[in-house]
Amino acid sequence: MFVSIRTKLIAISVLTMIASATALVTLALNEHERLFKQAISQDLLALSNNLATGMIEHFSSTPVDEFAISTQLLQLDHYPYIRYALVLDKNNTLIQPYVNPDFFSPKIIKEIEAAIDSGKVEKLPFNQVNIDPPYLMLRQSIGDSGYPVGTFVISVDYQNQIHTSQELFLSKVIPVTIAIIITIIILFIWLQSSLIRPLIKLKNLVSQVTQTANYQLKSEHSGNDEIASLAGSINKMLNTINQEKQENTKHTNTLIEQQQKLTLLANYDPLTHLPNRKLFLEKVDNMLTNDNLSFAILLLDLDDFKTINDTLGHTNGDKLLKQIAQRLSDCVSKDCTLARIGGDEFAIIIPNAKQANDLIYITQQIFSVFTTSFALNKWQISTSVSIGIAFNQGNQIQLHTLLSNADIAMYKAKANGRNQYVIFADSMSEQQQRRLQIANAIDQALIENEFFIVYQAKVSPTKGAIAMEALLRWKSPTLGFISPAEFIPIAEQSGKITDLTTWLINNGFQTLKQNKALANCIISFNLSTFDILKPSFLNSLIDKIHQYEISPNLLEFEITESIYMENFILANLFIKEIKALGCHIALDDFGTGYSSLSYLTQVSADTLKIDQSFIHNLQRSDKDRQIVEAIIRLAKTLNLTVCAEGVETDAQYLILKQAGCDFIQGYLFSKPLESHLISDQINKINQQLNLYTIN
Repeated sequence: MFVSIRTKLIAISVLTMIASATALVTLALNEHERLFKQAISQDLLALSNNLATGMIEHFSSTPVDEFAISTQLLQLDHYPYIRYALVLDKNNTLIQPYVNPDFFSPKIIKEIEAAIDSGKVEKLPFNQVNIDPPYLMLRQSIGDSGYPVGTFVISVDYQNQIHTSQELFLSKVIPVTIAIIITIIILFIWLQSSLIRPLIKLKNLVSQVTQTANYQLKSEHSGNDEIASLAGSINKMLNTINQEKQENTKHTNTLIEQQQKLTLLANYDPLTHLPNRKLFLEKVDNMLTNDNLSFAILLLDLDDFKTINDTLGHTNGDKLLKQIAQRLSDCVSKDCTLARIGGDEFAIIIPNAKQANDLIYITQQIFSVFTTSFALNKWQISTSVSIGIAFNQGNQIQLHTLLSNADIAMYKAKANGRNQYVIFADSMSEQQQRRLQIANAIDQALIENEFFIVYQAKVSPTKGAIAMEALLRWKSPTLGFISPAEFIPIAEQSGKITDLTTWLINNGFQTLKQNKALANCIISFNLSTFDILKPSFLNSLIDKIHQYEISPNLLEFEITESIYMENFILANLFIKEIKALGCHIALDDFGTGYSSLSYLTQVSADTLKIDQSFIHNLQRSDKDRQIVEAIIRLAKTLNLTVCAEGVETDAQYLILKQAGCDFIQGYLFSKPLESHLISDQINKINQQLNLYTIN
């Protein structure tokens, strides 16, 4: 509740005056009481002294003249404040009592008897007034104080006398005090009103400014006092606020524009101007809150976009993405939401979609977008798209589950050959569940030593089995035997592949120190992208070579062609460090990736490994045979060793031998074996080579 300063000042003033008047009256009453006690004590001393002196002659007779004493005590009737008096002999035996008729009662008789019996009277000092609230008592000696003949005791009710006197005093003082207070209050109110009126005007001005936000209003008060100074300060403040308000308006408009730009940046892709991943997820989440709403989401991933990006450069890759976004926007209806959620990933929300038939038209439209090539400067680029589809049919599916389903379906479309769509099915979720089980089991499998190593021979037609490839295998007590083709990609995606590689190298080096057959062979270990990109792995590898005292020229590390080309600079730096130790480098799966001759001239590898996909058709396909022979001739020209993978028949072996292939690897000579079987297998391979030589 609002209370004005004027009201507060008046209230404080009134309370102060009342408190002051009350304090003065209280002090006056206390002083009055003190003076009254002093006066009555003096009167009592004089009275008792006179009476005690007059009683001396009555004690001279024998027996004591009680009648005369009683007559003398009747003089006390003139003193209304005296309650009773006692005359005692020198043995403190009561001779004659006196009780004022105004105070006479059984109670006072008992009080007198109790005072005598308890010895209270004897304890009172002579000739001195004692306060026993609300009474005064005086014990006066009769006769010489050294040899008194008796004792005279008086009890006085001083409290009632004081109250009577104070009431009389107050009856005269209070009306005068009230009149003075009222007069002062009236005068004070008048003075305050005169002084505070300008302040009230200033308060009204401030209230008006607050209500209207008009900072151009001004106070008209003038003068040379503090209020005038305050009015001037308020005028200056209002002027400053008005200027700042104008500046703030400009800044606010600028901030609004910037906020709009930030909103666009936060919710829209700056390249294609489509909704980004954040806005897409918010829209999907909002639609999921409506349990009865059915819709589908399509995840689109461009096929081989990375190849286009790396070949033509990121600038042309961005141009391609803009063209694709424009074509997709043209074929998607207004009630759908098209978004770019990643580098080469797009997503579409299709409302009211409940089954596959509802998506036939839109999928045909999307695929038709990619039937026509895209013009990038002087190039005509063709590409395709893989689509994963997941439905929400009001079954309260979670956002991350719906997106995961679409993602699983999209990767299934890529695995099926790309340029197609796949609708998520529960069986795919089971496959994904197995992937998660495998990913989660890797760490424990490393601890429990569930992994083991097998070695497959690399056979030189002239020197025999002089090299081996160390291959990782996994047999889980709960998941059974897990193929490397299954767990290696999962380990790479989950970021655990370096742990597997480290385990393989550490245990492989231990075996080399213990197995004499392996100690005389060149041993190959496969490395992943994550291994060569992690500096700590290289340091660890060098430490292991020194720790186990392995001869570096007996170690070879295999890197796939795609890994090398995708990370060319970092891969070259890694390989230079490895080769500086004296180790060998093999370029694995050659022919399945980039196969760029310009890159090949810069590769620091020692060996090319021809992928087994070219070996399988050597006998049936002249084209594959010519490719293999061309790779071997090219390698020889570049002083590279050649190893052919997946050799399974005598005919394949003879063709490769005749073409000058340095090493043969495959089931023809040996399947991957554990280390304790290697020695016998080497002997068998050498015997098999002798038969080929004889024949």
